[in-house]
Amino acid sequence: MRTLRAALIRLAEVFRRQRGEQEFAAELESHLQIHIEDNLRAGMSLEQARRNALMKLGGVELPVRANLGLYTQPISFIGLPVVVAPLQRPGGLPIGVQIIANHYKEAAALRVARHLEKEGVASAPAA
Repeated sequence: MRTLRAALIRLAEVFRRQRGEQEFAAELESHLQIHIEDNLRAGMSLEQARRNALMKLGGVELPVRANLGLYTQPISFIGLPVVVAPLQRPGGLPIGVQIIANHYKEAAALRVARHLEKEGVASAPAA
């Protein structure tokens, strides 16, 4: 019974987190639109106005934010620590490799990710 209760609490947290991320993305989008409108009034083209507005907000494309935890949430939901390490492919986009450890063994997953980074297999610090 305790396990079921813990699972339901974790599931509720996943939905709460997703709702928060969606609200955050909507807030950023509204700020972006305000900057775009200001830039259009200043005489910029639509493309230039959007680019300038993105640069003011840090140059980050907004839709990416909502999907950051999409593939790690199911693993985290069951209580296992997970680290994603980006592995470069020759001439292609990187592949995200998930390193999953046993319960309460976060340090082991982080050690593996750090080792991949030191050996040059991972192209960036583990996320």
